Amino acid sequence: MFLEERVEQLEQLAVDQGRQLESVARGLADLTVDVRAIRRDQNEGFARIDSELAEIRQDIAGVKAEVAEVRADLESFKKEVREEFTRVNTRLDEMQGTIGQMQGTIVDIQGTIGQMQSTIGQMQSTIDQMQGTLGQVQDTLKLIVKVLTDRPN
Repeated sequence: MFLEERVEQLEQLAVDQGRQLESVARGLADLTVDVRAIRRDQNEGFARIDSELAEIRQDIAGVKAEVAEVRADLESFKKEVREEFTRVNTRLDEMQGTIGQMQGTIVDIQGTIGQMQSTIGQMQSTIDQMQGTLGQVQDTLKLIVKVLTDRPN
């Protein structure tokens, strides 16, 4: 009987272990399904991330190209501005030279005007003297006319 009890215990143990194995197998199967689902979700997520990363890389490449173009445009604009400033400075230098010449001419004209004013003053003085002399001549002529008209014929 001892053997039968031991066999029965072993059979019971085998049944219990079989149930435990089935439970572990079901758990393992469920876990495998869950892991596969998680892995599939991860793979899909990574695929989306890879796709978005590729788009971001394209966007960055586009931005880099635009920045390079803007830099080239900016350099061109800076060059044009420098050239324009050079032309303006040259023109200002020319204008300053012309203004200097004009100032010299104005000084010359002022000198000439001063001389003309002096000459006009002298002419005015001469005219005044001539008017005085003319007045004397008129007075003399009047006297002569009076003397001649007062004289008996």
